[in-house]
Amino acid sequence: MESCVPRCRNYSPAQRNSSSSFGENKQDLINKKITLTNQGEENVSETENQTKMLSLFPHNLIESLENLQKLTAYQCDSLEVIFELEGLNTEESNSFNNLTKLSLRYLSKLLHIWKKGPRDIKGFNYLRWLQVWKCNSLKCLFTPSIAELLVKLEEIEVHGCNEMEAVLAKELGDEENRDVIVFPLVKTLELMNLQKLECFYTEDNHAFEWPSLDRITITGCPKLKMFASTSTKTPKLKGVYTIMSETHLLLNERDFQPMIEGNLNATIQHIIKKKANAASGMAVHDDCKLRFLDLKAKRTYRFIVYKIEEKQKQVFVEKLGEPSDSFEDFSASLPADECRYAVYDFDFVTEENVPRSRIEFITWSPDTAKVRSKMIYASYKDRFKRELDGIQVELQATDPTEMGLDVIRSRSN
Repeated sequence: MESCVPRCRNYSPAQRNSSSSFGENKQDLINKKITLTNQGEENVSETENQTKMLSLFPHNLIESLENLQKLTAYQCDSLEVIFELEGLNTEESNSFNNLTKLSLRYLSKLLHIWKKGPRDIKGFNYLRWLQVWKCNSLKCLFTPSIAELLVKLEEIEVHGCNEMEAVLAKELGDEENRDVIVFPLVKTLELMNLQKLECFYTEDNHAFEWPSLDRITITGCPKLKMFASTSTKTPKLKGVYTIMSETHLLLNERDFQPMIEGNLNATIQHIIKKKANAASGMAVHDDCKLRFLDLKAKRTYRFIVYKIEEKQKQVFVEKLGEPSDSFEDFSASLPADECRYAVYDFDFVTEENVPRSRIEFITWSPDTAKVRSKMIYASYKDRFKRELDGIQVELQATDPTEMGLDVIRSRSN
């Protein structure tokens, strides 16, 4: 292996579908079939072998790639482990001590980045950048024993990993006692769209020190209540970046919350409280729900059009359609260049000649409407719709053809 690629810099296995992967004998495959590139973001393609790959680097291959500097793995549908450390000879190997960048994206079955190995493992001492996106089976990034190796790590990005519960997690059988875990050079930490993330670390047996951390972004983590249950020192951190609302998300705007008394946990809890207040900032007038109940239970109206009054931060009923009104009357009630919500009681007859009705919820967002108005209506749609219990069909329209009678009929069947 060393004679084949003595100065390997980049290694990027790409798998386009679940049947394309490295073979059972990865050593032969890499020696014979893979081209290791010298340019960043280049791919290594699997060409001849079609068996599924579960582990990217088994322990017997790790020692042969000690010069690897950059690693990118993406869209490998069967991959479960990146570094298989169990069985590694720690006395003879400093594992991946030239690796500086590690990017893992769209690995749907990834369970471990570092799978358990010897406690006295050496290596990964020069890793500076760790990026993990859309690895939806991954529950944590690393264990305390691995964290201790990452002394040069500067940036951590974790986005869209739906099963991640903690960034750092104690490994089964790891009983070592570490009073303090230090990330000496980490400057940037991004935790975004992690639906199950509860905290950075779940245990209470370690304190944390981040002497270089000066930028942290946390957003889209609805279950996050604190950073860690123990002491966390961040002397350079001035505050936390977040996205307070869906409107800001759509506009790619980030909010900055200054530190509360120099305490990261207190700052995060303050952000949570602000978001709760922001979520309830747009009120729904009682008449909106009452008229909807009349439409649903008594069929008093054919349709209802709702408008957001920005200055009052409230949704109001703008127009009520009589039971005899036609679909054309409903369409004409929607302004050509302004957004609205609407519900429409649609009657139809099935192919079996059975009369049916469906209550349709429509978000009207014409192309000619102001961008700000589009963002506001998109942001509060889900919350407003929850107030109207009994919606059966939902659609969004940007021009009349997207909410024509044929469209509504096809969606209702």
